[in-house]
Amino acid sequence: LLCHMCYDRFFLFFFFNDTATTEIYTLSLHDALPISTDRAESIDRIYADVQRRCRYLGLFEGMGGILPVSASEVFETGFGDCKGLGTLLISMLRAADIEAHPALLRTRSAGPLDVRAPNMAQFNHFIVWADDGQDGMFLDATVDRCPAGRVPDADTLSPVLLLDPASLGLVEIDPASWSGGELRIEVTRSLDH
Repeated sequence: LLCHMCYDRFFLFFFFNDTATTEIYTLSLHDALPISTDRAESIDRIYADVQRRCRYLGLFEGMGGILPVSASEVFETGFGDCKGLGTLLISMLRAADIEAHPALLRTRSAGPLDVRAPNMAQFNHFIVWADDGQDGMFLDATVDRCPAGRVPDADTLSPVLLLDPASLGLVEIDPASWSGGELRIEVTRSLDH
């Protein structure tokens, strides 16, 4: 629990507390996304915007496997690893006044989490939890064209550590949110006269 609190404060302080960056995201949100009064729809639009703007690229040199690059760097370069993309997504959601927190998990390929003594070394992936006004939804910013609230099978084996000060311990991803390969596809067509 102490490790969980320290990690959350670390992320909150260093990666989600940049007012200049928040202003950039706020302008970006208003320029790129229609405003919606429906929270779930807003989450879906912001999530789709991050997926459209940025690509997953795992760079694990030095502390890169542990510490995320800043949200502003991911925003400017258009790429990041799971931590960087998640940090950008959380920053953009928070700029839209939507509560969002990091969630750490152990992917299916790494085997089950030892829930008797969870520790940071067991987690190998970073996703996002966002408050949709109901039970919340998990978002994996590394997956292209995945609808909001759906997660790939690789994310669903073990419980996740939600880094939310109001959350204590591990939480389960709702089985209803598991993806069976559902993708978001946007088709735009124009006719020339």
